Amino acid sequence: MQQFILIGKVSTLILWAVLIVNLFYPLAGGYSQYLTWGLIALAVTHLLEAVVFMLKNKDSEESVLGDTFKVFVYGFFHPLSLKQNNEAS
Repeated sequence: MQQFILIGKVSTLILWAVLIVNLFYPLAGGYSQYLTWGLIALAVTHLLEAVVFMLKNKDSEESVLGDTFKVFVYGFFHPLSLKQNNEAS
């Protein structure tokens, strides 16, 4: 499970990088527009995940803001890693 989470986080970072680089150096043809829409969809989806995560964990004793940012960046892979860490300890 640990490798799945790591591969997912790295893949998500690569996806973010590709989509953001496309904003500054667009691909030729219509693919650039699809990647821009993909960036918008990814950002909105991860924002919704982060808001839900923050609302569910607002009474937590741990740092919710840092974890919320990580949920925005990594998506559902960060809560998976938190769950696995809690089960391990």
